[in-house]
Amino acid sequence: MAIVTYYQFNVLTQPDPTDLKKTLIQVQPGPHGLFSGGVVMDIVIGVDLITAQSLQTSNIPVPPPITARALVDTGCTITSIDAAIASSLQLKTRGYTQTHTANGLMNVSQHQISLNFPGTNLMGRQVQTVQAVDLSGQPYGVLIGRDIMMSWSITYNGTTGFVCIAD
Repeated sequence: MAIVTYYQFNVLTQPDPTDLKKTLIQVQPGPHGLFSGGVVMDIVIGVDLITAQSLQTSNIPVPPPITARALVDTGCTITSIDAAIASSLQLKTRGYTQTHTANGLMNVSQHQISLNFPGTNLMGRQVQTVQAVDLSGQPYGVLIGRDIMMSWSITYNGTTGFVCIAD
């Protein structure tokens, strides 16, 4: 069980019957919770593998990973993290881009991270490009974008509040 936003969610995992190397993740918040809170899960964010290896080689401590709540956001093209998380992990800026947000067009910094989905068998990523945005005041610190979702199969049944994610 995981607490997501303000609702109790059942998170179930099972082998994918069509491919035993894959795992199906089922999130069952109930129809009201799914409608009100969306699909929210915990995510662990750290520095990317290449940066971590470089820091270790230089005998510089690698910042510890951060666990944050993440909203699966089909309106988000590129996965976005709160700028405070980027700052806490001392992530280097890898460039800038413009992005459309609910507050209009914004210039944002791009970073490389590693990410994992604790409590699931969803494949993590050792190097993932993300953008840093202001998510202060939100109940989540990450927006999982379509760049990650494009490798997932997502079943969303709003009438029952059932969501299944498989990669």
